[in-house]
Amino acid sequence: HWKFLKTVVNKLFEFMHEMHPGVQDMACDTFLKIVRQCRRKFITTQVGETEAFISELLRDLPTTIHDLQPHQIHSFYESVAFVINAEEREVTLRDNHLMQLMDMPNQMWSAILTSARQDPGILKQPETTRRLSHLLKTNTAVCRSLGHPFGVQMQRIFLDTMQMYRAYSDLVSAAIKEAAASGMAAQHSSKTTVVKSLRSVKRETLLLSEAFVVATDDV
Repeated sequence: HWKFLKTVVNKLFEFMHEMHPGVQDMACDTFLKIVRQCRRKFITTQVGETEAFISELLRDLPTTIHDLQPHQIHSFYESVAFVINAEEREVTLRDNHLMQLMDMPNQMWSAILTSARQDPGILKQPETTRRLSHLLKTNTAVCRSLGHPFGVQMQRIFLDTMQMYRAYSDLVSAAIKEAAASGMAAQHSSKTTVVKSLRSVKRETLLLSEAFVVATDDV
């Protein structure tokens, strides 16, 4: 049973590099369905194997998701978090797996923050807001799957997310004032592409915080 399951999952990972329309979505959706039903299989060292499949999965993650679109990456991270959440007895191992899962997003997050400290103006750039929204959505997907164990990651990024929320609140206010000063009506100045982009980061920050509150509500 395990050999067949592993073969199917590896084939799905191959499909995640397939550019034919719909194939990548199918692969991500199917992987999510599988881990919801068989997640303990991925954290158990199976007969004939030298390690649990989760270790291989995390090690190869950058390659696996390389060709995926942002929404597909969110789905993949959600799936892997479901697997990690099955590691209920070995808390340290679970936390280590979580940190492995979040290593690449955390590196990207840190790089943006470092650049922003040197030049705060980059926070207004569309590419920066797009990347920040993507990273926040990735964290939210993992949080919703993992529940309260996500606290290890939340501790790492919480202060930064609050500072980011404050910075983007100021940027939104400044952008609206700037648009109004140029003669744009108030009701339109708050709906410009720039303002919508800035607000997306604020919104994703709130959604992450909300997801974590829900995840820890029963703890």
